[in-house]
Amino acid sequence: MTVEQVDVHNVENNRYIIIGAGPVGLLAAILLVQEKHAAQVSIYEARDGLTTDLHESYPIGVNPRGSRALDRARPDMAIALRMRSSMIDAWRIYAGSRMVAEVPSGLVVGTTRSTINEILYEEVCKHFQEQIKILWSHRLKTLDILERSLIFDVKRPRADEELAQTYEEVTVQGGGARVLACDGVWSVVRGFAEKHVEGFTSNVSPWRVQFRLLFSKPGAGKLVPELEPRYHYVMGGIYLSIIEEDVWVLGLGIGEHLPRQTRELLTATVATPERIAALRAYVTKKAPLAAPFLTAEDLELYFTRKTFGGAMVKVSQLNIGEWAVLLGGKPL
Repeated sequence: MTVEQVDVHNVENNRYIIIGAGPVGLLAAILLVQEKHAAQVSIYEARDGLTTDLHESYPIGVNPRGSRALDRARPDMAIALRMRSSMIDAWRIYAGSRMVAEVPSGLVVGTTRSTINEILYEEVCKHFQEQIKILWSHRLKTLDILERSLIFDVKRPRADEELAQTYEEVTVQGGGARVLACDGVWSVVRGFAEKHVEGFTSNVSPWRVQFRLLFSKPGAGKLVPELEPRYHYVMGGIYLSIIEEDVWVLGLGIGEHLPRQTRELLTATVATPERIAALRAYVTKKAPLAAPFLTAEDLELYFTRKTFGGAMVKVSQLNIGEWAVLLGGKPL
């Protein structure tokens, strides 16, 4: 077991430990340094590196508060968001091929989670390499509030890809630091507090719907003039929007409200000719405007994609032992 020391010698060298290099963690780190609340920030992240593949992400909307937060931290990040994304004029709701409602927007920027993360990460690399350190492959295992320490499983490099992956347990002594838990809806820090912190309670309500994504080829939407990039569409349980590189993405909702056979189709992980045909028929029925631009390859790749889910979390307190704080839970 390895022990790492993280100490604070004076206020000018104030240090923070952040768990999670997602949008919340990266933005928090930038704000702490930019507004001179901290001279050094260490971010511990379970993943091996930044994922920038659009096909591994999902669409999100950045509301005015999120745009202001980016502008407050670094105005060039807000500019980058506008350059790489587009404003949503409205959400159009369809029943079959007929539009039944339109909800105006004009304030929310349509983008993806990976785009936001990439913009924030690029900012760290350009301007904050000395102040913000990201430690990849560090998965938080547990923590000790009394000792003010965090225990990580750290992935070690393999000399041969055929060898089993090995991990080393690393203890970070963070008594002189403040901890920001930005580790998402299944937070390890929150889970620890539920079991070990007196008076701490939480209520987790999982989403009733999960989403799995289907991507078009770049420019494919031009085959359907009725689809306009400035609108996002809701069609029979499918969310349709455009993302970077002129790619349209369909978010297929999966929940208990669907027939068992449909759920089995939408969650299948092996693409057979029968399933590809069934998926095309399903999309044609639910989102007929999108069906024409989807190729057989697009449909086949759907079965390789992961499913995204989440939960609403309510906690009795954000501060844990005057040492750690739960941060996040609201979308950018």
